[in-house]
Amino acid sequence: MPATSLQLRLVLAMLAALLASACATPPRQLPESDFSRQQKQLQALDDWQVEGKIGLRANGRGSSALLSWQQQQDHYKLRLSGPLGIGTVLVDGSDDGVQLRTKDGVYRAANPELLIEQLTGWQIPVSALQFWARGLPSPDLPVELQRVELGRLANLQQGGWHIDYRDFTRVDDLWLPRKMIMTRPQTQLTLLYHNWQLKRTR
Repeated sequence: MPATSLQLRLVLAMLAALLASACATPPRQLPESDFSRQQKQLQALDDWQVEGKIGLRANGRGSSALLSWQQQQDHYKLRLSGPLGIGTVLVDGSDDGVQLRTKDGVYRAANPELLIEQLTGWQIPVSALQFWARGLPSPDLPVELQRVELGRLANLQQGGWHIDYRDFTRVDDLWLPRKMIMTRPQTQLTLLYHNWQLKRTR
């Protein structure tokens, strides 16, 4: 029995659909695979520096400061300058302890977070931030929540902080955070980064 016009149209439509699917671009690599590779590259990044701005909102009040961070393996130098109430703050730390310098003197402690909060009133999780700033979970804290999008961290929760990664910038072959918002009860930190400089040693 000869095919009807409707049957011919249906057969042609099915053939066209099959050809289109055969010629379609293969799906992009799974985000999990991208994320694993990116994380390994970021973990190998142990010599870097970045500049930026940090904003604080706590108990209904806000303030901000310019930020400069230099990291060489486990040694970091953090400079905060702006309306902190005590002028520029220089933090020099490592696994052995931390030294904080202001216009009023030099202070030392084993815990940078406690020292900064005592002198400035700011809650800044410095120990974990050296990892979070690169888009890495801190290896010293359990991961309470983690969500990945496009091979990069989108949300992270550790140490009582919830971190939202809002924007990234590509530096060499790495995606590094450009904007992140960190919150905990009654406190919000907004960090804007620019001028990433990288030196990979392994």
